[in-house]
Amino acid sequence: MKLLILNGSPRAMGSNSTLLMQHFCEGAKFAVPAFDFEMCYLSKHTHFDEYLEKYDKAENVLWIFPLYVHAMPSIVKDFMEILYTAKPQNKPPHAFIVQSGFTEAAQSRFLEPYLTRFPGKLGCKSNGLLIKGGIEGIQIMPKFATKSLFRNFNNLGQIYAKNDKLDEKLCAKLRKPEHLNSRILLIMRIMAFLKMNNFYWNIQLKKNNAFHLRDSQPYL
Repeated sequence: MKLLILNGSPRAMGSNSTLLMQHFCEGAKFAVPAFDFEMCYLSKHTHFDEYLEKYDKAENVLWIFPLYVHAMPSIVKDFMEILYTAKPQNKPPHAFIVQSGFTEAAQSRFLEPYLTRFPGKLGCKSNGLLIKGGIEGIQIMPKFATKSLFRNFNNLGQIYAKNDKLDEKLCAKLRKPEHLNSRILLIMRIMAFLKMNNFYWNIQLKKNNAFHLRDSQPYL
């Protein structure tokens, strides 16, 4: 199998999408040593013509991208529209992995109908869709906190390499929770009261020399 991975994260190689795909592809190579893949970063706009050529040779296509404020990155939508306009002769199956920082899968479900229909608009079939929340921050989490997640993505890759599609049962498992239960909501309220929920974002603000602007309200 020759898999073309279209990575739609603006963070490119340093993204959570790339990290998840590393574990996915490790699993795929373990299950099928001949598994062949190439990752294209849609953040590199000047390479779109090259990516179209790679698309014409791909046997399968897997999109992975994050959601920002309930929207797919514009680079993803841009390449989708380019594909639709180009109407390539190759008709490889498409699969999608949508990851976000939202803990609840329900926060990202609105995109599901669009991604389910998109392959058909290209004359291709769909090989599955995974919606996975709670991903933001995995690069700074301790190993024990991400062990299960990475193992599941490794297993997802193994099954994909054997069956050419995302496993529905494993995708359903990874989607959980669909909604936060009352216990988790109580914990989150306590964390918010203690201001513990800002820990990760404060690190990011300091990293980007913007911590002093943390209380800014430019749109109010």
